[in-house]
Amino acid sequence: MNNKRGVSEVITTVVIILISVIAIAVLGSFLLPLIAKSGSKVQQAEACLTVSIEVPSCVVAATSANVTVRRNAGTANMEEIRLIFEQETGATKVVSESIVPSELETRIYSEELGFSAKRVSAAAGIADAQGNINYCNPTQPVACRE
Repeated sequence: MNNKRGVSEVITTVVIILISVIAIAVLGSFLLPLIAKSGSKVQQAEACLTVSIEVPSCVVAATSANVTVRRNAGTANMEEIRLIFEQETGATKVVSESIVPSELETRIYSEELGFSAKRVSAAAGIADAQGNINYCNPTQPVACRE
C-alpha cells in the first residue's frame, strides 16, 4: 500500500509541471505578439520625434494648390509625405507624395485638387524595419491664401 502512495505523489508532481508548462505556453502565445507590437510602436514614436516637418505656405489658384514643405533636422527614414487638404465644408482630401524633402530641404508640391483648399497640413510617413510606412501626427493646419 505504501508503494502506491509514492507513485501517486510522482503523478501529481508530473501533472502540476505539465499544467504549468501549458499555462506558460498559452500566456506566451498571447503576450509575445503584444510585446513585439509595443516595441515597434515605441520605435515609430521615437522616429516621429526625430523628424520635423512644417508647412510654411500654401497658395491656391482655382482648384489647384502649391504647398511648401520644409523638413528640419532629423534623421528618421521618411519615405512618404501626406498632404491633408481641408475644404470650406470641413471635408478633407489626402494626397500622398513619395518624393520627400531631404533633411534641411524645402520642397514645393503642386496638386490638382478639384476644389479650392482652405487649409493644409502635412504628415511624415516613416518606414519601419519591415518596410511598412506609418504616419506621424500631422502638422498644425496652415491657411491657404489665393
